[in-house]
Amino acid sequence: MTGNVTGNLSGNATTATSANTSTTAGSATNFTGALTGDVIGNQSSTVVNTVGGQSATNLNTTSTIVKRDNLGNFNAGMVTANLTGNVTGNVTGNLNGNATTATNNVLKSGDIMTGNLTLPAGTASAPALNFNGNTSTGLSCTNLNTLSFDANGAERMSISDSNLIVTTRAVFTNLLCNQAVQIVTPTNTGSVTVNNNTAILVLRNSTNIIGFTIIFPANPTDGQFFTIIQGSTNSTSLINIAPGVTIVNPITTLNPGSNFTANTNGASVTYFYNSSTNSWYRFHRG
Repeated sequence: MTGNVTGNLSGNATTATSANTSTTAGSATNFTGALTGDVIGNQSSTVVNTVGGQSATNLNTTSTIVKRDNLGNFNAGMVTANLTGNVTGNVTGNLNGNATTATNNVLKSGDIMTGNLTLPAGTASAPALNFNGNTSTGLSCTNLNTLSFDANGAERMSISDSNLIVTTRAVFTNLLCNQAVQIVTPTNTGSVTVNNNTAILVLRNSTNIIGFTIIFPANPTDGQFFTIIQGSTNSTSLINIAPGVTIVNPITTLNPGSNFTANTNGASVTYFYNSSTNSWYRFHRG
């Protein structure tokens, strides 16, 4: 050490090569040599190396203090915070704003999901999917494989793999019901097997037909209507068959020009199927 020292010196100055005093006693204006510890470097060019023994970096490195790079950015893993603005990566907490660059977030408006959205099952009183200001109305799935439509805290309709159940009044407006129509040209002693979804069977013929067999739907639905229509003014003798079920009061002849009898109808006849009795019932006139 060169120069004069004014004041009390306590400790070792083993690493100081020079320290010049200023005009004010007891202060050193400059020194030479490198610092070590939390602050490193020479005078006028020191750098904070660590804080409390922890080093700082802008990389995603464990057990380090966050330091921004020259662009003001840094890398991190999971961030738990309330954030505002654009986010990249996973976010745990409340996100307020547009996350346009986030891979696991969806914008509040105008975004499109590329994966599945899984909701809790919910209940009829608290549907998992509900609406702002109307949290007791929406969709729930309390029972396995059953989608429930809930309104005012109660289930109003449900759809399962086997049933559609409506528990309130169903109101239909501008209803268009397309019924399956099956058309056949009958022949003497011929036959036709009616499709399960056929509601109207049209017999298209121009001459009298004898002994034409109609095989009713093999798997009818409870409450199904089935109508046979004679497509001409001629007479057709019918043999009605419904495999495994009963036809109550079947007719044997369609004849638009004859009076109604126990076995003869006019140009058409309609049957109704009831599953509890496994029977087709004929509609009567009068």
